[in-house]
Amino acid sequence: PPGITTGLFYGYNRGYFIADTLIPGEGYWIRTSQDGKLALDASSPATAFKRTMRTEFTDRLAAANVIRVGDHAGNMASLYYLGTTESDDSSTAGYLFELPPTPPGGEFDARFASRRMLETVGEGLTREIPILISSPRYPVSLRWEIQSLSTTAVLSVGRRTFPLRENGSAEITGDDVPVLLTLTGSADLPRSFALDQNYPNPFNPVTVIRYSLPGDALVTLKIFDILGREIKTLVNEGQGAGYISREWDGRNESGV
Repeated sequence: PPGITTGLFYGYNRGYFIADTLIPGEGYWIRTSQDGKLALDASSPATAFKRTMRTEFTDRLAAANVIRVGDHAGNMASLYYLGTTESDDSSTAGYLFELPPTPPGGEFDARFASRRMLETVGEGLTREIPILISSPRYPVSLRWEIQSLSTTAVLSVGRRTFPLRENGSAEITGDDVPVLLTLTGSADLPRSFALDQNYPNPFNPVTVIRYSLPGDALVTLKIFDILGREIKTLVNEGQGAGYISREWDGRNESGV
């Protein structure tokens, strides 16, 4: 009917994907604002609008930072985030980036708790967004690819935290490890060099050491025992500005 709002077509193959071709005998999912009739007409205004939607979808994902979630079986899902000055309630935003319902039990899936594949945050605002991972085969890998620092983002994996200022990765080896993405709507760079208290402290056997860089710098981070003896060098390299954390596992270090 006139005025119906629809999203994009999704298929499923080890994770949802945007379908540009409908194959006979296959199943697809599409969100609509009301019941309607599906008409495949390449010359219709609705089809032209759908092409416009797809262009908007592609352009926004191309500008976004991405977190790729993969498991040992080769399943993969991509989640995106960016800062924006636009309202997140535009006429097509919800339909463009909302994923289909969670697959049946036993099928891999990864998504934001909002059911969207892309999340945004306005300037000066902060959002905490859980990432839900269903039916993975462990270990699960998290890889992030950073294109823009217009948004401050921190990924929490259990008790570990990773400021997303450069490409990196983390691994999950078992169940019950919460994953949370925290977004702040502007890049908030440190104003001074700082070395924070490690957490947890005391620890057994893993702790996280966080530090801040207001600009690019050559960083050396070393571990010493209580007698002042050097145990390990964790970092000895040039790094960019931002909030950075390094994990240290002391179980295999002699003299600790």
